[in-house]
Amino acid sequence: FKTLELTNFGLLKVGDTVNLERSSLPTTRLGGHIVSGHVDGTGKILTLEEREGGAVVCYTVGNDPSLSKYVAPRGSITVDGISLTVVDSRPGEFDLVLIPETLKKTNASFWKPGSILNLEIDLVARYLEQLLTSRK
Repeated sequence: FKTLELTNFGLLKVGDTVNLERSSLPTTRLGGHIVSGHVDGTGKILTLEEREGGAVVCYTVGNDPSLSKYVAPRGSITVDGISLTVVDSRPGEFDLVLIPETLKKTNASFWKPGSILNLEIDLVARYLEQLLTSRK
């Protein structure tokens, strides 16, 4: 199945914590970016650094180099179903900073170096690329 190839689902065990969120309605105020739930690939936590007494955690995530063009500083990415802002990006990796509220309400507090995470690139970036390349 393609889903097992593109995601970390085959690595999950009974009892693992996952992120679930109800779909937004068209009338719902958007609090992040548009998330479709279509996983584009996986990334691996390379480094993890607690700052200010654990108030903020910085993650460096290695990702499929073909996804790198969609990951931009101050841009959005979905990591394990969590809408997050990219702090910095380089070919093949990017940095995230998670606030305490995100750590409290998601499974991100369980992430550690080596964790394999599902990645969904920004929907706007995907459609923009499709629009621009289809005009050639």
